[in-house]
Amino acid sequence: MLKNPWWQGDPSERYWLEITDRTDLGSDLWSPQKGDAGRTTSGYECMSYVQPGDVVYHYWKQPGDEPGIVGASRATGSAFTSTIRWLARGKNAAGKSARTVPAWKVPLEGFTNLTRPILLRDFRSAEVEIRRVFDDLASSHGEPIYFPFRFSGKQRLRANQLYLTKIPKGVVGIFRELSAIEASFAASNLSGELVLTKGVAAKPEMGGIRYQQDAKTRRAIELQAVKQAREYFEAADLRVEVKGKPYDLLLSSKSDSEIIHVEVKGSSQTAVAVELTKNEVRDSRVGEWESILVVVDQIQIDDSLPGLEPGLPGTRPGRMRIWRNWSAERDRLVATQFSYTVPPGGSPGRFSS
Repeated sequence: MLKNPWWQGDPSERYWLEITDRTDLGSDLWSPQKGDAGRTTSGYECMSYVQPGDVVYHYWKQPGDEPGIVGASRATGSAFTSTIRWLARGKNAAGKSARTVPAWKVPLEGFTNLTRPILLRDFRSAEVEIRRVFDDLASSHGEPIYFPFRFSGKQRLRANQLYLTKIPKGVVGIFRELSAIEASFAASNLSGELVLTKGVAAKPEMGGIRYQQDAKTRRAIELQAVKQAREYFEAADLRVEVKGKPYDLLLSSKSDSEIIHVEVKGSSQTAVAVELTKNEVRDSRVGEWESILVVVDQIQIDDSLPGLEPGLPGTRPGRMRIWRNWSAERDRLVATQFSYTVPPGGSPGRFSS
């Protein structure tokens, strides 16, 4: 827990700053829960304070480019526990390899590029006003403030070396471009239209290796879940075809008298909810075929085993649960993309068509 979450109780203080070199800006917030040697840091602890509807600005750093805020997204849910394939940076990375650690993850939507990025030089030009915001907050609430910038007598203002910081409304108000982004989010809220836009990279350059590693871990977990489901249905003497979208497996009896669509979800955690795309939800509700939901959770990453594809970490089988005659019921959907809370039960036993 943070020592001084000064903004709590003030709904107007709903702004955050992601400081990163990711190339998938706006897809989510994703970080370890603790830093090196198991130490808590405010840059990760702030993740657990993000609330649905909060605005997240993206401060983007790339070698050779001046850093600055290039876009913004909106949180569609609170932080939930996940895992991340993580490698420390700089001196802390010497002699170490990436490993899977507990993580925080926050779903985002509606990534929007700023019409003009707010660069480090712009923040330095407004340093007097930014310092005044900091001083006022420190006077009213005490420290720490979890501020996005550092001040130094020898060096000018610069961004903090943290993943996520609180950016006060007083700083947002200094820059017209930041306020304009929030106005566009407010307009979409008033229309009642659900935004499902995925994040788009502000620039095409490759980013940090940590998130490339994460993509490999996610792919490994996905393949393990599909492998377990495929083998299960093949053992039930069904024909199984791997599809991918908008469902993962197509089942048919040897006589072709029955067609079944199977949606497979995998997780390294104990899954109480799964993410569904709009097309996956729609496919489960068609009614012209039976739909089945398979959730394989508690999948373990094991680098001593061969991966299911070249370059992927190895995996150990997880716990499989099955829901027949499945439809993504509206009362179980939460619009992150869609989050489906799995119903109680689910047969672990033999499948019979």
